[in-house]
Amino acid sequence: MDEEKRELAQEAASADEEKAEKPDAEAAAEPAGEPGSEKTAEKVEEIIEGMTVNVDDTEPCVRKFSAVIPKDTINREIEKKMRDVLRNVQIKGFRKGRVPRRLVEKRYGKEIIEELKSETVAAALEKIIEDHELKERSLGDPKFDPGLEEVEFEKDKDLTFSVEFEIKPEFELPEYRGIEIPKIDAAVTDEDIEKEVHQFKIEHGTVGPAEGRELRADDFAGVNVAVVAGDKEVSSHKGLFVPPGQDGILGMVVENLHESLEGLNIGEDVAVSVTFPEEPEDILEIPESERGQQGVLRLELVEIKEVKPAEITPELLKKFDLDDEDELRSEIRKQLGEKKKYEADEQTNENIIKKLLVTTEIDVPQALAKKLAANVTMRQAYYRKMMGEDEEKIRADLDGMMKEAEEPAADTIKRRFLLEAIADKERIFALDEEVYARISMIAAQRKLPADEVEADIRKRNEMDNLRTTIREEKLFEFLRKKAKYIDVPAEPGKEDEEKDEV
Repeated sequence: MDEEKRELAQEAASADEEKAEKPDAEAAAEPAGEPGSEKTAEKVEEIIEGMTVNVDDTEPCVRKFSAVIPKDTINREIEKKMRDVLRNVQIKGFRKGRVPRRLVEKRYGKEIIEELKSETVAAALEKIIEDHELKERSLGDPKFDPGLEEVEFEKDKDLTFSVEFEIKPEFELPEYRGIEIPKIDAAVTDEDIEKEVHQFKIEHGTVGPAEGRELRADDFAGVNVAVVAGDKEVSSHKGLFVPPGQDGILGMVVENLHESLEGLNIGEDVAVSVTFPEEPEDILEIPESERGQQGVLRLELVEIKEVKPAEITPELLKKFDLDDEDELRSEIRKQLGEKKKYEADEQTNENIIKKLLVTTEIDVPQALAKKLAANVTMRQAYYRKMMGEDEEKIRADLDGMMKEAEEPAADTIKRRFLLEAIADKERIFALDEEVYARISMIAAQRKLPADEVEADIRKRNEMDNLRTTIREEKLFEFLRKKAKYIDVPAEPGKEDEEKDEV
């Protein structure tokens, strides 16, 4: 009775003393040891002793688990946690280890139960992940149904919860060695050389103003450029020139750039789509969140200059450390050969993966596919907005756009899992030295220290993407070497057309 009176008196005296130190559950509990240690494993087993788990694997790429931890285990853990807290808690007016249990339960009981619930569910999840080998197979975070906050954790009651994991699909690999694919001609022809020589003459010819007419294919276009990322203009650049045939500006690739300007008169403008580089020029001022994403360039035609092709003279060749026109043609052949080989390799890669996908049954994780389709849809909506389309019309089209994006998204996901599975089987990985060699190459291109470029890549969480890129490059090189190439006859009438053109 004296103990109870003293406790009640203390509660009344300390009603406004809520700043008293709260129980430090981590300090109160027994040390758990380092992650992965034997003591940690023992602690997990103890917390969930007697747990039963039912598995539902009827849905492709989904594993659903229903877990039950018996009330005897729950009661024991509650009692153990309470003893630990009573041993360590400090409240004004009481000596450490002498605080009445009823007072601690009244003040901190809810907090203690919530913390123990989190520890118990976390231990159960750890066990489920380990027993069902989900660490490398799961995609994203587990999903509780109902939500974790609704899971009941009470004395004298079993703890029950249901959790769902989306997982990587399991599938049989197709025969990927020796598959037959069309042989792509990457030979450089004399006609290719002549076109490039003509382009060289145009690029180094003399220019003069052209007035009173629209831009033609052989003209230099003087433009002002506004770079639009997200919903706003991030930088502007005046007085830039686009030579005939050029497909890039400000360090960015813009397909058919010059063609987009052809037909414009001075003062007119055009908006073109662009994919921002992962490593853009500083003057572009592209936010990190927009790098690698689609954006818009608004180009205003401010000047037209017509070109008189240059004569190939010793003086012109000397500027490029070339001795004569034969050496020029040799250099052009070399560069064209590298370009055509790259393009042929890229097309061959696509032919390989398409053929493999046709012969492989791969279930698609639906949540992952919807997320990817939604990202694509939002990007398309943003681009249409930047091109000046009505926002109400765009919103009305969102459902249709999402539906159109679903199949490409599913194909992208299938491609990812198929390439990953082949690379795993062939033990093809991006080695550390290959990653750092690539970083050094990027640094040399940007004229920056390699450690600065590496720090930037890590800051933007792009290191895994870099490794994946290198790994896929190595994998496709392997697949190209193992492929069987077949000659594809020209389409009927096409050879005659090509002869007529020559």
